[in-house]
Amino acid sequence: KLPECLTKWQQECKIILPIFVNQNEIMKKASLKIFLLLSSVFLFSFAVSRIEPKPAFSGIYVDNFNLICGNKAKEDSLIKFCQKEQINWVYFYDLNNIESAKLAAIVSKFHSLNIKASGVYVSTTSLQKRKDYNNTRIKANERLDGFNYENEYWNNSGTGETWRSTLLNSWGYTSQRGLKNDFYIGFFKNSGVKDTTQANFMVSTSNRALIHCYIDSARMASKDGAFTYVQERLSLLGTAAIKKGKVYNVEIIFAKSYKIDSETTITNNWFNYNSTTTAYNKVKSSAERLNWVGKKGINIEGKMLYNYSNFR
Repeated sequence: KLPECLTKWQQECKIILPIFVNQNEIMKKASLKIFLLLSSVFLFSFAVSRIEPKPAFSGIYVDNFNLICGNKAKEDSLIKFCQKEQINWVYFYDLNNIESAKLAAIVSKFHSLNIKASGVYVSTTSLQKRKDYNNTRIKANERLDGFNYENEYWNNSGTGETWRSTLLNSWGYTSQRGLKNDFYIGFFKNSGVKDTTQANFMVSTSNRALIHCYIDSARMASKDGAFTYVQERLSLLGTAAIKKGKVYNVEIIFAKSYKIDSETTITNNWFNYNSTTTAYNKVKSSAERLNWVGKKGINIEGKMLYNYSNFR
């Protein structure tokens, strides 16, 4: 059609192309340019479609931090890893015996890179140490940005009440200072109260929950396996949040290996070929596509890596 259009245009405008111009050659070149342009647009669109959405929250548990803090080479390696993986929140284990000045120095380094830091605690004793540290830091950039409670009451029947009082203690401190108060949750069993009561308490005394998604390679590779593993916990928290007229943030914890008991460790080889961002997007996609109780009360904000030793 193009050659006919060109000929018609010539006739209407009474323009005669020079005899030495090969019209077929012109059209070949024009067609090639159009082909190359469309190919470029297609390839660009394909590349854009392959870019994975990044989660708003990307955190990591830093284990053996007492062996890292104060050691320049190890600190630099940790920081480079966090930058490479686009981590924006670090959670420090093993803080009890670290000198305050050394902790302040590395917290300040992370803050200079727009990476926030939380201190993990397991009891009222270690919680008090996190408070004492923050209370003694005059400079704001040396203070922790939040406290994370890690105590597996579901594996220790009869400790649910202590768990709740400790989280409430932390909430009383953090909520008055603009800090984040969160906790790690594996299961709802053995809390000593109804699951709905426990969920209501959690939503009322924290800013977010870190929910583990410790599953094997086959389930991780399946379409909705990762989401269905965390769905019950999301539903309980979401329902509680809706009753309070709020949307509650959750972060999904992924692990390359994890213990199911004292003698058995499961390795998830799926992460040898896929990123934690891909895992996060699988959970997020399933949550958005499927219908489930409490959906409107939950924001799956981001991902959490467990832990530095396993993922570096």
